[in-house]
Amino acid sequence: AINLTSTGANSLSTAPGALNVSGAFSNLTASGTGVSATSTAPTFTVGNINSNSGPLSLGAGAGSLVLNGNINAGTGLFTTSASGTQTLQGGAVNVGSYTISAGGAGLTLAGGNLNVAGTLTNNGTLNLGTGGQSIMVGNFANAGTLAGIGTINGSVVNTGVVAPGNSPGLLTITGNFTTTGTLNIEVGGLAAGTQFDRINVGGLANLGGTLNVTQIGGYVAAPGTSYQFINAASRTGQFATTTFSPAFAGMSVTYGSTFADLMVVQNLNAPGYSPLLVAMGMSLPDEVKEITLEELKKDIFERTCQ
Repeated sequence: AINLTSTGANSLSTAPGALNVSGAFSNLTASGTGVSATSTAPTFTVGNINSNSGPLSLGAGAGSLVLNGNINAGTGLFTTSASGTQTLQGGAVNVGSYTISAGGAGLTLAGGNLNVAGTLTNNGTLNLGTGGQSIMVGNFANAGTLAGIGTINGSVVNTGVVAPGNSPGLLTITGNFTTTGTLNIEVGGLAAGTQFDRINVGGLANLGGTLNVTQIGGYVAAPGTSYQFINAASRTGQFATTTFSPAFAGMSVTYGSTFADLMVVQNLNAPGYSPLLVAMGMSLPDEVKEITLEELKKDIFERTCQ
């Protein structure tokens, strides 16, 4: 192995063997078996690295990692880690497979292109950002948290957490989507992608695991309204567990051959709501507010005498 400390841009071609780089570095081509670059600087900016299909590891042990320039690992494994944030700022990342390590704030896409021929494994956090970034993957194995607005060209298997958007937003998956982990959906209005979260799936949506539905912005969902949060070419499976914000206590999930909807049957937080009246068949808020005391007494009497 070769150990190199750099404070600026350098160009070096190595003999076979791993190259270990400490400090800010760019313009590196390795002809050996891989590249490992780490830094203790507050911000470690890396660009124009070619590992010639060897493993490529970049880490910021004491701060943030910024990828700003072409990163090429060919068919090799690419690994990133940081105690702070990780950001793809610019350039093209072309690798055989990619592992985002746990810890820190995870990777946010702010620009550039991410192309993973094989499997992208997320053990930390991957945020697609707010600008509708698009990434190419063979397969996406999410064991951490996937968030943001954008498109994943490939299939996604979720055993971690998927939280579309940035309160809220639209996530598009061109392949299949399988979830046995957790899906977090936020609802703050009737418009898909801008007021409530939606996932568009180009293939099969295979649902399972846990669904969490959260109210945002104090939104009150009216009875009879629905929110299609999964839109797919085909759908199978159902969520094993569903939880709703207290404001959405009258909400439930309905399933179709190509979708999953949130449906509001009764707004349990509407003014004048009474479980007794609902049990008597008067479930709509307008009915609750319009009934008089004498009418209520008469109805109770008649039902008691039946």
